[in-house]
Amino acid sequence: MNPLTPSSLQEMTSAERILKQALLHRALRCGPSVARFVENLWASSLLEADRDARQLMRLSNSHGRHRLEAACRRAIYYRQDKNTEVIRWILDRGFERLPLTPFTDI
Repeated sequence: MNPLTPSSLQEMTSAERILKQALLHRALRCGPSVARFVENLWASSLLEADRDARQLMRLSNSHGRHRLEAACRRAIYYRQDKNTEVIRWILDRGFERLPLTPFTDI
C-alpha cells in the first residue's frame, strides 16, 4: 500500500490531505518504516498526529535518517508504533542496531 494514497485521504478536507501528504512525503525520504509509523500516528487525531510526526522527523536531525528508519522498523515489529517516545528510547539506547528477532527485547 502506498501511504500517500490511502483510502482515508478521501474522507479528509483538502487542507488535511495536503498536510498529511507533505508529512508522509518527508517521512518516506527517511524510509518506509518511518512513513508507516507516521501513518499509524495519523490514525489517532489530526493535531496530535501533526505534532507527533514533526517530533519524529526532528529525530532524524539528531540521529540520522537511517537510524530513525531502523528505530521505526523495530517499533513497528514490536507493535509499539503509536508513541514517538518509544522511538526516542530506542535511539537513545542504540537498540535500532540490534537484530529483529522474537528473542530480542527492546
